[in-house]
Amino acid sequence: MGTNKNIANKLLTYTFAIFLFVIGFDKIVQTDLISNWSTLVGPLTHFLLPIKVGSIVMVEGVLEILLGILLLTRWKKISLAFLVVTIGIVIVDLFILHYYNLAIREIILVIVCFAIYLLDEQTAELAA
Repeated sequence: MGTNKNIANKLLTYTFAIFLFVIGFDKIVQTDLISNWSTLVGPLTHFLLPIKVGSIVMVEGVLEILLGILLLTRWKKISLAFLVVTIGIVIVDLFILHYYNLAIREIILVIVCFAIYLLDEQTAELAA
């Protein structure tokens, strides 16, 4: 893999892992420094996790931290697949809640997942 592609892969991967850890931690400790997470829990998430909103936010936080850690391991592709699914659920909820600007930002995160997947060395080797 070319040096620039390798650097881009690492930059996207590490930045995304740090992002997941930070928002996950904010959700777990419920400081709401980044956002008021409970207002962003929509009907699809409620359907999939029929528990209190505060508990849903904590579960999401734990899941984001775990997926961020997995992103840095050999289970990177599994992490990316789970991220696409979970972000997809969030996108649907945000559109239902009429948070279109946030939904569009989440779509960008799905694109980042695909970019990391395509830049991954093992994926590139399989395609060759």
